[in-house]
Amino acid sequence: MREISLPATDYAIACYYIICTAEASSNLARYDGVRYTFRSPHSDTLSDMYRNTRGEGFVRNANGASCWERMC
Repeated sequence: MREISLPATDYAIACYYIICTAEASSNLARYDGVRYTFRSPHSDTLSDMYRNTRGEGFVRNANGASCWERMC
């Protein structure tokens, strides 16, 4: 066994928070209805498309919880 130095450990927590939020954002991107899954056809503007997609895309499943229509 030998001693090593880890000079970047001062930045470990900051890096963790950056990576963690980026990963969460990436994982949640599939629910926006723009690239993947359901997209509302009843939209005239970009704002309407997001609002309608999110409003129409969620449904109640058998146990009463709300979930994304294509993921239930």
